[in-house]
Amino acid sequence: KYLYDEKKLDIKKIKDQSEGWDGLLEVICKLSLDVVSSRTGVKIEQIVDLANLFNTKKVMTYIGFGLQRYRTGGNVVKSINALSFVTFNFGEKGRGVNYADRGFSKKVDTYLDRIRKEVSPPDTYVISKFGEYVLSHDIKMLFITKANPLVQLPNLEKVYKAFEKVEFKVGIDLFMTDSMNECDLVLPATTIFEEEDIIFTSMFSPFLQYSEQVMENHSIKGEYELFQSLAVKMELKNYPIVSKEDYLKDAIRFVLKEYDISFEEFKVKKRLRVHTKKQYESMNKFKFSSELFDPYEAKDYPFRLITPHNKNSLHSQGFKDINDIPEVFMSQKTYDHFVKTSEVIVESELGKVIGKAIVSDISDRLIMIYEGYWKHSGEVNRLTTDDFSDIGDQAAYYDTFVKVSGR
Repeated sequence: KYLYDEKKLDIKKIKDQSEGWDGLLEVICKLSLDVVSSRTGVKIEQIVDLANLFNTKKVMTYIGFGLQRYRTGGNVVKSINALSFVTFNFGEKGRGVNYADRGFSKKVDTYLDRIRKEVSPPDTYVISKFGEYVLSHDIKMLFITKANPLVQLPNLEKVYKAFEKVEFKVGIDLFMTDSMNECDLVLPATTIFEEEDIIFTSMFSPFLQYSEQVMENHSIKGEYELFQSLAVKMELKNYPIVSKEDYLKDAIRFVLKEYDISFEEFKVKKRLRVHTKKQYESMNKFKFSSELFDPYEAKDYPFRLITPHNKNSLHSQGFKDINDIPEVFMSQKTYDHFVKTSEVIVESELGKVIGKAIVSDISDRLIMIYEGYWKHSGEVNRLTTDDFSDIGDQAAYYDTFVKVSGR
């Protein structure tokens, strides 16, 4: 908006390399910077500074996971792409937009990945709607692995009701999580030290790593062997009945070829660093989105609830031994006007949580609680909506609105 009004954009070049500019321009002309500043809480001077930075410097934008946690998260990412395009921050070193820097994940291709593409499931659902789906369908059994849904899923009250409805529940885990406590049969999992594996991250680590087995395991059947045994019992004809080493070797065959290294050499080397791209592909015409969304607001619940990851925990794993009530972060103004006590009640349309008030350098419009607290502390997802994003069907946790009061 600012760059267009100040005639700082190369409109001819933008039009030559894009589609939909006129539609976006209609939206831009309807906007007022005063209104934008008021609705977002971002000062006009900051908007201007950011616009000029994009327009005069090389800018590399790292979005990271988080924006998908809004109903309109997909279109927010489109808008970030559009800002980078109109300022020509793409196509060369030091410029561009990264959502999640998945260096190796696109290069790993397992037997099961290939089989999954051949399977047409009889039904699917958006994960955030788990509770609603189970309650409206005749589900007889749940099998839970690599997950703690009774902490992590939104709208937990509905999820608990869904669990109660299912007749038989099986889980695999290292610990008796809240989800495992609700299962009829719990199978122990092997640790990372008891089996060999290959590890890569979905975020910003540039390494593919080999994790060797360092402990003998004589009493637990590992998940790879367990699922293979189940596949044989169930006569799943396409399931890969191969050794784990062959499975891992096959999964990274493209990586091994690219790096001209054998699987045995990789096991000795222990890790590979992703190759940096030195060439930039030409881009087809950029397509602008011209949708304009007003931020959702709940009249009786004035604060937006943000529930980010704690840096010391992968989801709920690091909260196993935390028995304190959740820390509730808020601004000094919010504390002075609504709380004034050490303990606070946070309430949404779906439930409430009791927590410890923490005054922080945070917007007056926000309340922040880390995700991951277990039932013995108070699960923040008692509060969160099970709505999902406009693109990608991601849980819209951050479109939860709450009110706060002292306890």
